[in-house]
Amino acid sequence: SPDLGIVATIYPENSTIGSQLGIISLEDTDPTGGFTVEWLQFDLSRLNGSSRPASAIMLDGNSPDIAIIRNNIIHSFSGSIGSNNPIQIHQDTPNRAQTLVVHNNIVHDICETASDPVQAITLNQCKGTGYAYNNTIFRLKIKGSSQRVTAIRYGNAAAGAVAKVKNNIAVGFSGMSADDNRPFWMTNGNGVDFDYNMSDNNANNSYEATGTNSLADQNLSSQVKFISTVEDSVDLGLQSDSTALAEGVDLGNQYGVNIDASGVDRTSLDWDMGARQMSESDDGNPSFFLFVS
Repeated sequence: SPDLGIVATIYPENSTIGSQLGIISLEDTDPTGGFTVEWLQFDLSRLNGSSRPASAIMLDGNSPDIAIIRNNIIHSFSGSIGSNNPIQIHQDTPNRAQTLVVHNNIVHDICETASDPVQAITLNQCKGTGYAYNNTIFRLKIKGSSQRVTAIRYGNAAAGAVAKVKNNIAVGFSGMSADDNRPFWMTNGNGVDFDYNMSDNNANNSYEATGTNSLADQNLSSQVKFISTVEDSVDLGLQSDSTALAEGVDLGNQYGVNIDASGVDRTSLDWDMGARQMSESDDGNPSFFLFVS
């Protein structure tokens, strides 16, 4: 979409740099360090085989104490990288408690063509606090049997770790069976603050959006209603009658979560689910004045 706030596009070529690395890999042995990756588009359409990094953005075990991954777009991969399944934003096993913030990113059209799973965002081995806020994840696919398609994965976390997962849209997945479609795979339930998310009616019921304020079993065409899902002209903004409009929760402005993927400031707006804020401000009940002479 031309109104997104992207400032640079990365077109990675096939490479033998190593399957455990990301196109951007974060590593900082300084325990006081911090790093932000923002406003980048990762167009993966030139990658077509096993000679490629495993992730778009990889956080190493020595990655910064605070890593913020926000307002990026990752899309258009079709291929296989062997046993290192494509995980687009991935945290490797950290060496210490860290804060990982992943918000207002868009991941779409990622296809694993062999017998490996696909994941968009992992907070999987968190030792601190992981935030997944207002991301939109669409059309992840696998073509191998007995594998999984997952938008956000959290599990195997250390004692005391916390994941906060809110305002995300994860829809349009294609596994080889209904069991394969696992948009929200949370196996460390005691440490999850999980609500205000959306999944569709193609999701495995055990891995759909849960929580009092979440929207599960949504129909992609009549309820989710993206502006365009046509390949090569994808626009994952929400139409004016989408059920995700104004159904998110106000998350404040910590780590810049209030700024959406188009640069819109959600402050004072009714928050939508997903990375694109389409709802305008709520005027409430404005006063009405009648002047009579």
